[in-house]
Amino acid sequence: MKYLILAFFWPFAMIAYYLTQFIIYLDRNSLLPSKFPKNVKELSKKWSWEAFQESENIDKQAQVLSYEAKAINESEIFRSDTALIQVTFNENEETKAIKALAKFSPSSGSIANRAVFNLQQNQVKEINFYLHLSQRIPTLVPKVYKAQFDLLSGNSIMLMEYIEESINYNEVDGCPENQYAEVAKMFATFHAAYWGLKSQEVFGILAIPKVIADFFQSTCWNKWKKESHMVFEQNWLYMNVEQ
Repeated sequence: MKYLILAFFWPFAMIAYYLTQFIIYLDRNSLLPSKFPKNVKELSKKWSWEAFQESENIDKQAQVLSYEAKAINESEIFRSDTALIQVTFNENEETKAIKALAKFSPSSGSIANRAVFNLQQNQVKEINFYLHLSQRIPTLVPKVYKAQFDLLSGNSIMLMEYIEESINYNEVDGCPENQYAEVAKMFATFHAAYWGLKSQEVFGILAIPKVIADFFQSTCWNKWKKESHMVFEQNWLYMNVEQ
């Protein structure tokens, strides 16, 4: 029955997939308008400052003394376009500073890969996690100053607090062995915050619908081993199950 349903929806899914690729093509060639910066090059002092003012209730008479937005190497932040922003300003005769990260939907890689990213709505899940679910975690979670996304193009921006104490380890080498226990404890703390939640409480934020998992599994049926298919699908569907 599962395969009959998948066969019925397959043509519609493929239309959506290739339509998404066409939209991404238009967007990458600057043929679609955007209400917010969609990459580091478009990030402006005006947009960033207005976002900080709104989020931090900064006096409208405050004056910006310096502003810098520097792109971070993609290999350091796991395939997302990101910029480090540093702003100093004078408010009520006091000099203050804000250091933040601006994170965008990835703009590198193939159009096909970006289409998968868009259809999974990864950016929506990430933004909703920080805005609605991160408060449950009793660990250090960056504050979000402003977040916007566009469902049509898949573009997004999240202006986040920069945490000085954080250390990034690449996904190949991993972290040093002497930190394994601490990392395991942090992951356990993260999962414990959601243990016992009903799936509908996080649906649309973290969950991936089964039909999406089935579709992407079917696109690579002749490329992956049976065991890989099983891990792929179960990994996605497991997050929909009450723990």
